[in-house]
Amino acid sequence: MIHVMITFALLPGLLFEARFKRVLLLRLITKNKVTSSV
Repeated sequence: MIHVMITFALLPGLLFEARFKRVLLLRLITKNKVTSSV
């Protein structure tokens, strides 16, 4: 039961980290597109 509580406590942080990494990846991809199109 304690393990489940720890998982729930860490879940928001993991979701935020995943979202942050996805934003960084999208930013890198768009930056590469801009540089390749120029």
